[in-house]
Amino acid sequence: MTSIRVFPDASRTAQELANASVDKLVELTSTKQQVEWAVSGGFITEKVLPLMAARIDEVDWKKIRVWWVDERYVPSGHSDRNDDQAVDALFHHVPEVALMRMPSSDSGVSVDQAAATCASYWDHEMGNRAIDFALIGMGPDGHIASLFPGEQRCAGGLCPSVLPVTDSPKPPPVRLSLSMEVLQMAQTIWIGSCGSAKALAIAEALSGASAEKFPVAGVLGEQSKLWLDEDAASQIVLNSRERY
Repeated sequence: MTSIRVFPDASRTAQELANASVDKLVELTSTKQQVEWAVSGGFITEKVLPLMAARIDEVDWKKIRVWWVDERYVPSGHSDRNDDQAVDALFHHVPEVALMRMPSSDSGVSVDQAAATCASYWDHEMGNRAIDFALIGMGPDGHIASLFPGEQRCAGGLCPSVLPVTDSPKPPPVRLSLSMEVLQMAQTIWIGSCGSAKALAIAEALSGASAEKFPVAGVLGEQSKLWLDEDAASQIVLNSRERY
């Protein structure tokens, strides 16, 4: 069952999630020679990663590889790139960390070709191993990574690890995304989400809605934990949440 933590506001949620994430990385690097850490943009990059910088000396960064769960297919250095935002937020402080960036559009190939190349690279590097720790946000429609409601990109066949996205309802429209299957294999997945606009998707996903309707539902389970503010948790049954 998904664990739920609820805090008074977005600032407190971000701070608690940042501290817990540092603790998680310390734990993982103390027991593993290589840690696969996947992050998203949005709330995680803008609010959580900067707060982790205060405790960078506690983490053995040379053991960590950072992957992105999705990326906007725009040129390198573009302000929409999730990877550059994350570097500015945290990773420029730790040059020893390995950054496993997704391709950019100035590679000169289509997003379909870029996705195939990225999937091949993921499969080569990861093999049968799963993400150790995924730290992601969620959109008001319940999307995670760049997996949006109503999409069945892998119906009827084996899903590649990385998918091309050409019609994202949230700009920019062209993106790369890890597949739901890859995210579902993560050993630990924490979802940070704040604001009343997220409340319906969270409540529906926890109530058994399908991942096709609310993609976040696809990653809820024993390995997952929701970090919410009171507004985002406002439609959850009272006895199902832990207040802090």
